[in-house]
Amino acid sequence: MSPPLHAHEWRSLAECAELLLADRVAGYPEAVAANKLTPEAAARGIAAMTAVVAVWREAAAFRLPEHDFAFDRHAMIETLRIALRRLHATAAADPHNDFLANRRDCTAAMLWWHERFSDGPFHMVRGTLIARERAARDAERIAA
Repeated sequence: MSPPLHAHEWRSLAECAELLLADRVAGYPEAVAANKLTPEAAARGIAAMTAVVAVWREAAAFRLPEHDFAFDRHAMIETLRIALRRLHATAAADPHNDFLANRRDCTAAMLWWHERFSDGPFHMVRGTLIARERAARDAERIAA
């Protein structure tokens, strides 16, 4: 399976993750007040999306985290699946809204990375950093 649209536009994915988190932070209190969501579920959803944001900020900066990320991969996958289902519905209801379509596609791309690789986008970051180190060593060897 080839990567989805926007899969390598990491800054866009990080920005999308931040928007998804902002939506949850803004909307979950109302959902809790309307008994559509328990306070515990809201807290778990916000925590999972906060982890998604942290991962994608690091990936967009093209660096591996300096500390051990304390995140639950399965919780991040589930929160992205929930967001993607919601975005599919809202984008379908407004098919000419490019902003919603882009958010849907970016969310699908983030989900693809997290489902495909146990370390999500850090799989690609790690591989690229290794390739860069090898290229630098080769260049030094050739120059010497």
